[in-house]
Amino acid sequence: MPMSDKHTPPPGQQGLFVRAPKVEGMRDPLAADWNVPPAGAAPSDDELAALIDFGQMNALFSRFLDVIGLPVAIIDLQGRVLASSRWQRLCLEFHRAEPRTLAQCMESDVSLSRQMAEGKEYALYRCKNGLTDCATPIVVEGRHIANLFIGQFLLAEPDHSFFRGQRERYGFDRAAYEAALKEVPIVDEARLPAILDLIGGVARLIAAQSLAEKRAQADRQNVERLVAERTAELQAANKELESFSYSVSHDLRSPLNLMTGFAGLLMKRHGESLPPEGRELLGHVIDAADRMGRLITDLLSFGRSRHADMILMPVDMNGLVAEVVEELRPGWGEREVVVTVGDLPPVEGDWSMLHQVVTNILSNAVKFTGARPRAEISVQGERVEGKGVYRFSDNGVGFDRANADRIFSVFRRFHTQSAFPGTGVGLALVKRIVERHGGTVEIESAPDRGTTVTVTLPAVREG
Repeated sequence: MPMSDKHTPPPGQQGLFVRAPKVEGMRDPLAADWNVPPAGAAPSDDELAALIDFGQMNALFSRFLDVIGLPVAIIDLQGRVLASSRWQRLCLEFHRAEPRTLAQCMESDVSLSRQMAEGKEYALYRCKNGLTDCATPIVVEGRHIANLFIGQFLLAEPDHSFFRGQRERYGFDRAAYEAALKEVPIVDEARLPAILDLIGGVARLIAAQSLAEKRAQADRQNVERLVAERTAELQAANKELESFSYSVSHDLRSPLNLMTGFAGLLMKRHGESLPPEGRELLGHVIDAADRMGRLITDLLSFGRSRHADMILMPVDMNGLVAEVVEELRPGWGEREVVVTVGDLPPVEGDWSMLHQVVTNILSNAVKFTGARPRAEISVQGERVEGKGVYRFSDNGVGFDRANADRIFSVFRRFHTQSAFPGTGVGLALVKRIVERHGGTVEIESAPDRGTTVTVTLPAVREG
């Protein structure tokens, strides 16, 4: 299976990895500004920094790290980090913090980048510090503009004598170095092409979509002259999005389905013969694949919400809320969950989309009251100046209200996956659907004091 479009090495490429990425940025990539060009360099149309929403890319890579356990980075042809997940602690706090081992890290970076420049679609390199990296090119419209790296893992159980010598040679603290080594994942080399294909395909798609959005923005500045062309591009973008949805639901799910299927068979047929640790690790593999599957499903729903046709009609919000509560009730188990619903005014909207809004909000309320002996959820509404205003309140764990604006961003979560499972897409989908209806959504919360989500929608006209 090819991992990218065929590409030709860029002519006269020079200056590969002339400097190392800054360690502080590697520690917290979501807060780092990877997009500042080197001093004196003028951004060109080919630069990835001009094409991609890197905040979204960094968050995606961080979620990939959470699910799969592998760091990901996109680095341009001059060695500038454009997007990255958190890096492995063994590399970050030891190998790239010591000048001699940093030089060996750079050898790995340069080797992989040079192989990409030679036109290869996949390269693997075991650096002299003992960890393995692999890379695939990012190609947009036939232009090789950057490389995607997946790295800092092992292909087999670590050679402890090698790492002991590494630690002693460079004076690393024994306990800290060995603890960091235990965090490094072991990856079957046979899985690497599929992993690169998955994350590389998503990265290339985001790059292509960003390029299309940039051109659309330029077209809008010349609207009188380019109306026909802009309309054609919009139609093409919609078709591309639909094509991507089918690709995600089939091509990107295939490796996940194989992973889940084979892992399930292994657990079913040989689980009893595995030691407890083996069963536990296999269970983690199955859980991680399931989480990635849910993430893909949520991303598809989020993508479709922007372009899906809306069928507007009067919607009985009391009936809609009651239906959602009954759908969620079987998942409560033995928990005591009390839902109080007031008199809710009807709205003008798409029933299916509003059903998704109510489901996501109430699901969150049930989830984040999980630590309460008695979950109390209230849905109240009123009609204000031709609008239906609905307040969904709970007595859950809440969060710092300083983060309220960011909570509607894709992948933005303020609680750990182990405490409250989720993909970080639900509230972003709520906001998009409500805004498509011409409404607004706001959230108020405080730690340990619950949360209130206020949704405003066009009410049904009186009379």
